[in-house]
Amino acid sequence: TGTLPDEASAASTQPASTQPASTRPASTPPVSTPPVAGQDLFENRWFSDPDAFGQVALWGTLLTIVSLAAWAISRRARRNWIGGLVGVVPFVIVLYFFFENVNRLLPPNL
Repeated sequence: TGTLPDEASAASTQPASTQPASTRPASTPPVSTPPVAGQDLFENRWFSDPDAFGQVALWGTLLTIVSLAAWAISRRARRNWIGGLVGVVPFVIVLYFFFENVNRLLPPNL
C-alpha cells in the first residue's frame, strides 16, 4: 500500500507545469497610437468639446470689454495707474475662466 521513498521525492520535485506564468497585467489601459505622418494633428482629439467654443467666445469678449473699460477709465482720469488698478482684478478673474474653457479644447494628454 505504499510507494517507495525515492518515487515520492521524485514526484514532489518536478514542477506542475512547464509553461511560464503570464506577465501580462489583468487589465491594461488603452494605448493611444501616435498620429500617422499624413494624419491631421487636429483630428487627434483637439477641439473635441464643441460646447466650449461659445464659452471661449463669451469669455474672450468679456476680456475685451474689461480691457477697454480699464483703458477708458485711465483716459478719463488722465492717470494710467488708475485704469490698471481698477481693471486688474476683474481682468484676472475673467482671464481665469477664459483659460479654463480654452483648456476644454485641448487634448487631455497635453
